[in-house]
Amino acid sequence: MSVGLHYESTGDEVRSLHYFDRAIEEFRKRKNLYGEGTATSRKIFMLYEFGRIQDAFNLIKEKEKEWNTPSMKIFVNHNYGHYFLMNGDYAMAAAYFKQAIDGNSDYKDEFNLQVIRRDSELEYGISLILTDYVSKMVKKYRLMEFDQAFYDAIRTKNVDNGIAHLNQLLVMNKEIRKTKIGSYTPENVFQMMEANAFNFLGLANGIKGNWKDSHSYLERASELAGKASFRIGEMDTLLFLNQVYILEKNINEGKKAAEKLNEMGDKYHLPFYQIWAKYILSRYFLGFGNSQKAIEVLKEAAAIIEQQRSTLIIDKLKETYLFNRQVIYESLIYILSREGDFKGAMEMAERAKSRVMVDLLAGKDISRDKAEEELLKKEEEYSKDILKVKRQLVKTYNEEEIKEISSRLIKAEGGYRDLVIKVKNKNEELFSMISVQSLGSPEIQNMLDEDTTLVDYFVTDDLLYIWSADKDRVHLERVKISADELRNLVSSFLSSVSSRNRERTEGLSQRIYDIILKPIIPFVSKGRIGFIPHDFLYYLPIAALSNNGKYLVEDYSIFYVPSATVLKLYNGEKRGKRAKAPPCLWKPLSGRREFKPALC
Repeated sequence: MSVGLHYESTGDEVRSLHYFDRAIEEFRKRKNLYGEGTATSRKIFMLYEFGRIQDAFNLIKEKEKEWNTPSMKIFVNHNYGHYFLMNGDYAMAAAYFKQAIDGNSDYKDEFNLQVIRRDSELEYGISLILTDYVSKMVKKYRLMEFDQAFYDAIRTKNVDNGIAHLNQLLVMNKEIRKTKIGSYTPENVFQMMEANAFNFLGLANGIKGNWKDSHSYLERASELAGKASFRIGEMDTLLFLNQVYILEKNINEGKKAAEKLNEMGDKYHLPFYQIWAKYILSRYFLGFGNSQKAIEVLKEAAAIIEQQRSTLIIDKLKETYLFNRQVIYESLIYILSREGDFKGAMEMAERAKSRVMVDLLAGKDISRDKAEEELLKKEEEYSKDILKVKRQLVKTYNEEEIKEISSRLIKAEGGYRDLVIKVKNKNEELFSMISVQSLGSPEIQNMLDEDTTLVDYFVTDDLLYIWSADKDRVHLERVKISADELRNLVSSFLSSVSSRNRERTEGLSQRIYDIILKPIIPFVSKGRIGFIPHDFLYYLPIAALSNNGKYLVEDYSIFYVPSATVLKLYNGEKRGKRAKAPPCLWKPLSGRREFKPALC
């Protein structure tokens, strides 16, 4: 297991996997189920570390069937909790960690049960602290809009419970130190665990408004992380310090902390911290009334997001469990639209959709021939090389070594970019599946003929953005509706269609029409509409919506595309070439209230 951990830390996936599998096999030979549970958990964490999220989940499912005794379900529940925490579902994560803790009351006589109980206490505490905080905090686009209602919404019992479990972790960490096996464990392992606990205790006390205690915990975390040579722990301290200053409304110290986090993130090429720092800086610029500077740093953050392949998982997947990268795009769309840059806002919406598509396809076999297979294999090799160099950079504290490793990293990233350009020149469709496409509004408009209007949607927590784009103009409508309300309407509509409840279907159809079509229809003057949905709107059959009993498809031919990039690929690579009808075009049958696909 120790050898497996070593190779994991150096970025050697093959050897790390080999030694964890050997550890699992040795525990099996000795009929040591708890040891097998610990080694399997470490293997699952290793798979996360290398971006193999689906493989990790599949292994948990496999063990859920195999480990059906109460004591082994502890390991299953812990790993499910970790999976949901990594994916930002804090409530589900907390539920699984609670089961892991409740089922592990007799842990004191077994080292492996002690360790899994300690780890469950840590992650349960984290889940509880983040449950109410993250969802409320990411909605705040301006610094000074925190009112008492906001503080009440984040200062819940969950935070107090989270603090209690982190304190329990600290007690258990001391107990494990004193065990026979614990005495052979390097001291920095315990220091790293405590640094994590103190960082989240600092954040939790900041959420509660205990500013003095919060800063004290964060100072302790920084000290322990330094002793353990735990760079990520040091970066977390800076990250949480930024959060506390924002909550404290300490603008002067907060801006300094954000600038320091930004500098450190750039120095060590850590995407998560680079993105977060720029996001926080954008809030300060907005607070100072400098929207253009806010836009500038957010675009820098978006560029960093778009340079990352989903296989380049770093920072323990913090990009998902502490921060949803879509917030960067949502912030840009919000500010650009507020500033009247409707075209720029639409371009950002398209980039956000492209990023999601690239993420969905990451790790899947998308090659269609040997040449594409070879290109994708080289792309994966470059990704792994970059990951190895980044791990080395995070671990070193020598300035000369930092310069040397940074130089190697720049070279490796340059090689990766050259390869991606090569893919683009050979096959633009394949390029769109591994790299974020950035289409400007003039390019989008140039793809359209005189009879076609694109209607592009983007769903956020509180607003629905709807663009109409034709050859001559881009118009934006913003509809104030929560994502939850709109999602429920779509779900209810689909259910009523399935149950053949005509009256209910017609009522919901009219209501959805009024929300997503009525505001934009006045800006659609031609005969064909191309819809680009977003989020759950992909499931909505827009052609089936009616207004006062009249279906939309009776007046317009309709087609759907997942993004403008797909429309570009359909239209062909030659500039100026336009298709007569995009894919999946719907048009009415002559003289009948029915419609059919004319081209799919």
